[in-house]
Amino acid sequence: IDFTGSNGDPKKPGTLHYIGPPKYESPYMRAIRSVGRVVEPYDTDKQINAYGFGANINPFGNKNVSHCFNLTLTNEECVNRVEGVLQAYTQCIDKIQLYGP
Repeated sequence: IDFTGSNGDPKKPGTLHYIGPPKYESPYMRAIRSVGRVVEPYDTDKQINAYGFGANINPFGNKNVSHCFNLTLTNEECVNRVEGVLQAYTQCIDKIQLYGP
């Protein structure tokens, strides 16, 4: 998932990562859900590798801009099903700083 700064501030409505009131999904969430609905049935173990790029993954300490990081922000690369990707995404977006172009 592209977390570069050009996606806009995720706290501002109208940007690509904005997650608003309950039931409002960002454009990224809608894309993940749409693609996931198509490909998930073909994945036998339902474990999905989920990665992000272009973010400062340590916004409250020494800057650590990552060009590839686990969306879980842990050593776990896989999440369970598309819902796991969405859950990791929504938790991640509040813990990172969009960075770069």
